[in-house]
Amino acid sequence: MQPSKGTVLITGVAGFVAFHLSHDLLEKGYSVWGVDSFNDYYDVRMKEKRIEILSQNKNFSYERLNFANYADLFAKAKDKKIEMIIHLGAQAGVLYSLVNPWAYEESNIKGTLSIFELARHLNIKKVFYASSASVYGGNTKLPFEESDPTDQPLSLYAVSKKTNELLAKTYHSTFSLRMVGLRFFNLYGTYGRPDMAFFQFSRAILSDSPITLRGGNTMKRNFTHISDCIRAINGIIEKDTYTCDVYNIGGSQVVPVPEAVALLEKYLGKKAKINNTPKLQGEIEVAYASTKKLTDETGYTPKMTIEQGLQEYATWFLENKDWLLSLKEFK
Repeated sequence: MQPSKGTVLITGVAGFVAFHLSHDLLEKGYSVWGVDSFNDYYDVRMKEKRIEILSQNKNFSYERLNFANYADLFAKAKDKKIEMIIHLGAQAGVLYSLVNPWAYEESNIKGTLSIFELARHLNIKKVFYASSASVYGGNTKLPFEESDPTDQPLSLYAVSKKTNELLAKTYHSTFSLRMVGLRFFNLYGTYGRPDMAFFQFSRAILSDSPITLRGGNTMKRNFTHISDCIRAINGIIEKDTYTCDVYNIGGSQVVPVPEAVALLEKYLGKKAKINNTPKLQGEIEVAYASTKKLTDETGYTPKMTIEQGLQEYATWFLENKDWLLSLKEFK
């Protein structure tokens, strides 16, 4: 292990993206101090498993705390000598935001304000934060580009992520913080959340339960493998010439959702039972990213095809089938 490159604060460290990014940064020689509230939106056993894996590295440490509570966060962080913040903690789920909007106000808005205030008062100049493809909302121009308008949100989740971007601009212009938003497009991979599409599809197929496909063949997504996501984030970190910006992080292919299900059937070795229904309010029918800006500035190109990514995912799911099927999707 090479000498530590410095301490990185990663919020939501027990979450899907934060777990994979933390693992990668630890391998690169960073020290990672993570915070996570371990909320029970989905089965906490998945979060505990991720932390168990990360804790095998001596340069990893974490605190169970609600980062929306600024006083607690500041008390724990003030002596950590943090050089960079990667704010990935958030209340996930587009559809759940229509059911419980208060969770998004607490975690995604108040929580982000707390993190930005921490950066301001501890003079941490580099801040990266998770945004989402959902900010593009009702846009019909494809592919989505960072310069497109983002004033037509279709869900409260999208509103919370757009608010994060506006807060970042304010903290950059007012306090000279360097702020970078990461607009993720349909991430997937091993140790993904139980509420994510491929987890739900795999669970249903292996349990002989029906899969609900909303929107028939019209729903298309730019599925992005977690390994490509992590390479993209690393490229932005290493670029180190940003001031205040946002980047799309997307995969190489635009895939109709039924085609992805067919691939899962193939790799899991079992046919799915499918129910087709109309898409729900707040769902975007077709969404995919232009990654030209990211490629031009960092050299990023997605490497994982949907076939390779889903074969890896299905193998992992089958190897851990009993445990994964025991996990609860939602609280």
